[in-house]
Amino acid sequence: MNFFLKNKYNILFLLLIVLLICLCILNLSNINLLYKTIICFVLFVITIIIIYQNILKSYKIDFEKNVEKRTKQIQYALDELEKVNFKLYELAHTDFLTKIMNRRSFFLHAQNLFDKCHKQHCFLNIVMIDLDNFKKINDTYGHNIGDQVLVLFTQNIQKNINDNVLFGRLGGEEFALVYKNISLEHTINEVEKLRQNIEKASLVTHNGIINITASFGISDNSRVENIDEMLQKADKHLYNAKHSGKNLIRSRLSLI
Repeated sequence: MNFFLKNKYNILFLLLIVLLICLCILNLSNINLLYKTIICFVLFVITIIIIYQNILKSYKIDFEKNVEKRTKQIQYALDELEKVNFKLYELAHTDFLTKIMNRRSFFLHAQNLFDKCHKQHCFLNIVMIDLDNFKKINDTYGHNIGDQVLVLFTQNIQKNINDNVLFGRLGGEEFALVYKNISLEHTINEVEKLRQNIEKASLVTHNGIINITASFGISDNSRVENIDEMLQKADKHLYNAKHSGKNLIRSRLSLI
């Protein structure tokens, strides 16, 4: 029956067939007129019901197709919005050159870790890092080579820390790390491994080989009230490392 009800012309055709059937019934002489009328009425009612059901079914199919189409459009829009939001988040929280945390993002995460460790009484260590002689590299080889040195340094650090360690660029040649749940002594040992790996790294240029070293200042969360005190102490130890010969690690323990 659906074959005859695909469009309005088929519906009219069906009605015409039913009408002809009714005329034929009415012309029969061996059936009472009342019965003829009832039979024709029933045929028309059944026909109207079939037509109505098929029209509803057609509307339902069209409605479901439109809903499915709209759902796909909305889902696509949501997926695109999610991609845009992710890109915006990256732009707001990632350093454009090294692709690690920028200053703002690093301090936000460091503050959160400090707050958690303050409540849970766990170890927290901040490492301030400054590349040695970076201004001289820029002045001698140019800022493009200087950028390559920063990227090489960043990649070297990333390969030698796990996912639990925060790593961010504070600006210029200044970087920072945050170690959680390990002691100051353990942190110093881990940073010493980093220092040695950086010391082995070099960048080959047309004007020669550039060797890289860095100085480190480490502070822990013992006897401090906030993250700013930790940062100030780490910066003070870094200053001491820079003025004690560079390529050194300094902390309150001065183990290395």
